[in-house]
Amino acid sequence: MKKTILLLLLTFVAWNTNAKHRNESDSSNLIIGVSGGAIFSNLNTDGFNNLIPSTLPALHKNFVSFTGAFNLYPGNSPLYTNFCVSSAIKKQENAGVRLEENLNFFDVNFAYDFLMQRKQSLYAALGVGQLMYQASYYSDQPNLSFSGAAAGQSGERSFRLKPLYYLNVKGGYSHRISKKVPFSLGLEGGYRIGLNNRPWALYDNSLSNSPKQNASGAFVSLSLIVLDRFGKKK
Repeated sequence: MKKTILLLLLTFVAWNTNAKHRNESDSSNLIIGVSGGAIFSNLNTDGFNNLIPSTLPALHKNFVSFTGAFNLYPGNSPLYTNFCVSSAIKKQENAGVRLEENLNFFDVNFAYDFLMQRKQSLYAALGVGQLMYQASYYSDQPNLSFSGAAAGQSGERSFRLKPLYYLNVKGGYSHRISKKVPFSLGLEGGYRIGLNNRPWALYDNSLSNSPKQNASGAFVSLSLIVLDRFGKKK
């Protein structure tokens, strides 16, 4: 809870930082850029996989997520704020047991344009974020009776993590597609540095000898940016 409040405070500080630069800039226009695309992420899930039976599907190490973001550009200032959300669902099956993984990332970043021309931008960013992760196993039980189901013979096991927090370090390049429309292609890469380790829990109940997980891992993304700010610099 305290770290969630910290994220909100950081968002507030980021907004006020942009406001300050907007007032000091030659141009007072606040431009909001919106983007969507895909992000490839890596996570070290060996701790979980090493303790489960070989007959169960293992957690993935690589994920492709849908991602959405928006940027607050304060006029012509090279400093801006980036908000990014991504979500991934992975499914697989082995010997009648199905695994479904759900991951959700959210981060707030301070970004700085080292190169800001009329058609291209080169930038670096630093921020903080939160990862939510759930892994659910489903066992097929075709002969299960109603009375058996009512007695609690469930075919589902849902493992969850409390929020994982990370430091987000990234850099990227964007280039306008056309002079007539404010659309740009963006390529981004970086690394999440895990700030905490959490044990896996079953339905939010703690487990003895539970493996721990953090949010550390590399990522690469490709996105389409709408309402970019290229061509605004005088």
